[in-house]
This record gives sequence, C-alpha cells and structure tokens, in this order.
Amino acid sequence: MSIPKPKKSLLSATEKERLKQHYISPDLPDEEVDKLSNIRKRNDLVVRNKIKSWLNNIEDINFVLQYLPKRQSRKIISDDEVYSLLRVLESLLEVLVFMPIEQTTRGQAIVSTTSTKEMVRRANEADYERNRRLWQFANVLKEHYSSPEEVKQLECYNTLRVIDIAKRLGDPIPSNEVIEKFKEQHNMDNAPQTEEPPA
Repeated sequence: MSIPKPKKSLLSATEKERLKQHYISPDLPDEEVDKLSNIRKRNDLVVRNKIKSWLNNIEDINFVLQYLPKRQSRKIISDDEVYSLLRVLESLLEVLVFMPIEQTTRGQAIVSTTSTKEMVRRANEADYERNRRLWQFANVLKEHYSSPEEVKQLECYNTLRVIDIAKRLGDPIPSNEVIEKFKEQHNMDNAPQTEEPPA
C-alpha cells in the first residue's frame, strides 16, 4: 500500500486574500466592478466547496480517533489542533445562530441573544435540540478542565504546603532547592518557583 503524500493547505494564499477583500467599491468603473464581482463569486464558490468537502469528512476523522491507537493519534495531534477546532466550533455556532432559550414573564420559551437578552423569536423544536446537544457537550467538557477559581485555590493550597514544609526544614524562605525536595516527596509537578534570596 502506497503512503499518501501530505496535502497542501486547504485554501491558497490567493483565495484567502480574495475572501478578505470582499467589498467592491461602487466608485469603480462598471467594467471593473463586473470583473471583480465575477472573481469574487468564483472564489466564494471554490471556497464553499472546499469547506463543504472538509466538513463531509468530519465523521471519518472522528471514526479514526475512536479506533486508531491513541499513542499513534498523539503523533499527529497537538494542543494547537484542539484550540483551532474550538475556534471553528465557536464560528459555526455564530454562523448558525445558536442561542440560549429564555423565559418571558408569561412563561413562554423564547430564543434570545446572550449579551442583550433581547427576544428574537419563540423557540422551536430545533432550538430545544440544539440546547440539549450543547448541554450534553458542556458536561463532557467539564471532565477535561478546572475553573480558574479551582486552579487558583489549588495554587494557594500548594503554596501554603511548600511554605509549611520549608519552615519545618528550618528554612523560612522556600528556596528552589526546598521546593524541589517538596515536589519529590509529594509527587507535585506544579509547585510554585521562587527567586533565590540575595546573598
């Protein structure tokens, strides 16, 4: 079986540049406007088809990640891909106008914008399904992170433990050497680092 060669970027530099220059000044001559308009329409079509092709393969990617040994997947995936996919998800939710379901004073479920709480329309079955799916996914996400408040509390707790062990070792200032000993004893990888005291 031959090994497929890595493909080039999804979009070319020219396609990206044409996407950014979507506005066509009406002050240009009609012939120039028509020319640029046709270029823009053609570019939009090409880009849409490329994105559609990529989206059509999402389930295949998910299939591979489920069955390919994780040690092999880690060779091609990094944190950067996760962050990029989160940005893609954020853009998709914005494009498709996913919104929370709120309640009016009459108890009627409606869809509103998050920032202004402005009523947009009454919620339909699709809105309920969207909310249900996102709620399920939000619960999955919670298994993979801690809130900033929880992290802050943990950092403070670890700092107090470091200072306490330093004092018991007779060193009122937790030097890096003491911290390293503390980390080894308590199997900590994220104990705070400190500046060495001046001589």
